[in-house]
Amino acid sequence: MNWGTDEHGRLFIDVYTRRVYSTRMVAINIRLSEQDAKDVALLKREGVNISNVARAALRDAAANLRRRKVKNVTDLNKIISDIHARYPGPVAEYVQMGIDPANRAQASAYIRTRLNRRANKRSAI
Repeated sequence: MNWGTDEHGRLFIDVYTRRVYSTRMVAINIRLSEQDAKDVALLKREGVNISNVARAALRDAAANLRRRKVKNVTDLNKIISDIHARYPGPVAEYVQMGIDPANRAQASAYIRTRLNRRANKRSAI
């Protein structure tokens, strides 16, 4: 324990405690403007727990960020689908041939014919 007086002549005591908090808790240090400090003082005078206020604000901010990230993914999917609609690429050969890629027999037959064509091209060279 360390004690003394500050620059205004007020007595202070530094108390060092160990193992008061769980290791799973993280302490943060927040710098406040003068107005923020006045607001904190007002809340303390009214008996409001500042830690609870800070936790609630952090949870709200994180929830908003999570919602925004999900929204951005859906926005991105919409943008990509709009680009594909505006600038369609060539239709794949298997689509033109009416092959259903979910049908394993059709897909494997198509792949075999493609591989055979490539093999025949190489052997002709």
